[in-house]
Amino acid sequence: MKKILELSLTAILLYACMEDKGNYDYQTVNEIKIDTVGMSNRTELFNLELGKEIEIEPSVTYGKSLDQLEYYWIMYPFYYAPVQEGNTMVYPQADTICRTHKLKWTVDAKPGLYYLQFVVTDPVDKLHSFFTFPSITVPAKGVKSGLYVLSEYDGQTDIDLFGSSRALIIGGDHFEPRYYSENHGGEMIPGKPLFISYGKDYYYAFTDQAGLRLNTNSLMLMENFNEMFYTAPAYNPLNLKYTNNCEFLINNGRLHVLYTGKANDRKFSNAVAGDYQAGYFLAGSTKTSHGHTTDAIDADQIIFDLDTNGFHPYFPLTASIGNFKQTEVNAISDANHLNGTVKATFEANGGQTYNIVEINGKDSLIVLNFYNVADDGDLSAGSGSRVSLSGCEDIKNAKYFASSNAGNAFFYATDKAVHSFSYTNRKRRTIPVCRKSSGTPPILSFRERMPWRRQGISRKQ
Repeated sequence: MKKILELSLTAILLYACMEDKGNYDYQTVNEIKIDTVGMSNRTELFNLELGKEIEIEPSVTYGKSLDQLEYYWIMYPFYYAPVQEGNTMVYPQADTICRTHKLKWTVDAKPGLYYLQFVVTDPVDKLHSFFTFPSITVPAKGVKSGLYVLSEYDGQTDIDLFGSSRALIIGGDHFEPRYYSENHGGEMIPGKPLFISYGKDYYYAFTDQAGLRLNTNSLMLMENFNEMFYTAPAYNPLNLKYTNNCEFLINNGRLHVLYTGKANDRKFSNAVAGDYQAGYFLAGSTKTSHGHTTDAIDADQIIFDLDTNGFHPYFPLTASIGNFKQTEVNAISDANHLNGTVKATFEANGGQTYNIVEINGKDSLIVLNFYNVADDGDLSAGSGSRVSLSGCEDIKNAKYFASSNAGNAFFYATDKAVHSFSYTNRKRRTIPVCRKSSGTPPILSFRERMPWRRQGISRKQ
């Protein structure tokens, strides 16, 4: 029987072609209105291919003549960061791919992940409005886009490939089972699936027996686990995350880092020093260059320490794990030591950290914030950041959790249903799960409930 355990969304990236030299120092107002609801061909942005002709046209309304408006379609890197020019750090100019109301663009860019922004300006009255589309991707030639899923076949692991235009999963409607073995002479990956993740521009696939770094082109092998290190540690991978131009791996309770822009032969570091036992959690969003908060934490990564039942920051290019300030007495929650049993930890709501915690036999949601905030001794997400989950149906039997930084709700699944809970408005929803056949467990694509895989890891007593 096949069992789907883990998935990773393709993120392979795109560079635009025309450099924009415009000046967008205008005041944002509501007089120029952009409406993309009902816009035809919008899904084209989520199914890009080299050489494909793209045409989309949002609706624009304005209290004055439309003839005096100017239009810009601008793309800039998803990981938008300053570059060194002389003795200063500056942000590179955005790329303008079209200057008309209707976007007409032949995709001829390098593979990459970008934001696309439609800007409408009135240069006479110095007014402007803009709409930013979700991140768009263009795969490299020979690369297939979609959901890459680790699947178990008779005790071994293969990678299945899914695509759905309805779900805005790039690549259109398609399903390619055993995509990995078809490109490897029928050979699968030894062992049962653990997780699949994405590095700088390649994939990682981990089973209970093997860890592989795979090229995005047909999943060709780049390195095995031992070849990812100068001196390989004992094999026990828990999680891998690519963020802040760095790949972070938790293996056997220790953090390893690989700064992708540095000279390191694509090798992970030795374990980051410190008195900690890292659990599964790794943060995806820790800092920003837009609207940066003064004295923000600006860690490159956040880990959960099983020994202290709390969180630690990892600061850029440091040799040891860091610490947050001592928690204030009146803090809503203690990020250094969460009371109770932490059942799951994940990110949602624009970089906040959600924790499902059992306290005195009852489940609660504790929300912390490490993203673009200063450490003032209270890293809780403000009043209302401790929420009873007593009204969440069957949450004690949850086997899987899922969330997204694009929304405030989280999802959990049992054998019977998929449930959602909104942190901001407390709304709940339940969708029953359809079984494939009588007595056969449902196929679910949520992350396993235990957010840190404890093989070979023991707590200090």
